[in-house]
Amino acid sequence: MPRISGVADRLNLESGTYIQKIGRLSNTSTSMSYVQGLGVPYDFDDNYIYYVLPDPIVFTVDVDPMYTVNDWGTEEFTGTTVAVSA
Repeated sequence: MPRISGVADRLNLESGTYIQKIGRLSNTSTSMSYVQGLGVPYDFDDNYIYYVLPDPIVFTVDVDPMYTVNDWGTEEFTGTTVAVSA
């Protein structure tokens, strides 16, 4: 989940909501001026500006109560002569 300065998006499976608190804009001078004008915490890289939304956006999500999780991955440790366990 995106997070900036202790503010993060949240997924609440019990209420079936996703609360978006972090926005993303293309990293342009116009976008940077906009975000700085908001006066909110932000971070950026070469491509995007991530910033705390002034007002969170709440989305409704469908939650399947019968969701099954399986961990059937295979771990391989190669190129070592030392015994490794997982």
